[in-house]
Amino acid sequence: MGLYGWHDNTLDAQQISFAGAKPSVSAGPLILAGNSSQKITSSLADTKFIQAYLESSATSGDNRGIYLRTYYTGAGGGGDALRVYADVSVAAANVFGAHISLGLGESTTGGSVSGLGVGVRAQLGLPNVALASGGTYAALMAEIYSFGEHSDAGAVTELSFIRIVNAGHANGIADVDDDANLLVITGGTTASGNMVQAETDETKFSHKIRCKVHGSTMYLMACAS
Repeated sequence: MGLYGWHDNTLDAQQISFAGAKPSVSAGPLILAGNSSQKITSSLADTKFIQAYLESSATSGDNRGIYLRTYYTGAGGGGDALRVYADVSVAAANVFGAHISLGLGESTTGGSVSGLGVGVRAQLGLPNVALASGGTYAALMAEIYSFGEHSDAGAVTELSFIRIVNAGHANGIADVDDDANLLVITGGTTASGNMVQAETDETKFSHKIRCKVHGSTMYLMACAS
């Protein structure tokens, strides 16, 4: 296993490998830093507790900054391959449970993506068999969780399950406003019985879904049949 060592105030970083290591269940976490009652603390502003600035100069391949895969092999078990929780116990300013970005640079010589470039990709993989009955599946779930009977967001400025933000330079905002679609659906067809189907009888639009557009309340039309 490689080691980290300090030499003349210069960090000598070698590869750390746990390949071949297989701790027993009783060994506990593979990597542990604090716990719920004994936290790693800092009062220094702009602290990044774990930092890894990585660069790939490869001109091909699928290169990942961090690759994490968890195998669930016990029937009835489950969990999260990655669980991130930002816990706020004071009146904080801005807090994000996760902030994930795909950056194309900030200058006039920014990069580009010739294929598909997305900030977050959420994928649900279906096996090459008919799924068993039961179960609720989704590629992406936006959830607001209320911890008790007194959970009430009536006094907050705004509450939504999905917030669409067109931000940045005013000129860029205007261009994106001209070009962007709110929703893009691909991979299917518009036909009877499909997820998207034509409707000529507009009298069936008996339901509406509340949204907020440019600060105004508006509605998406929906029909019951």
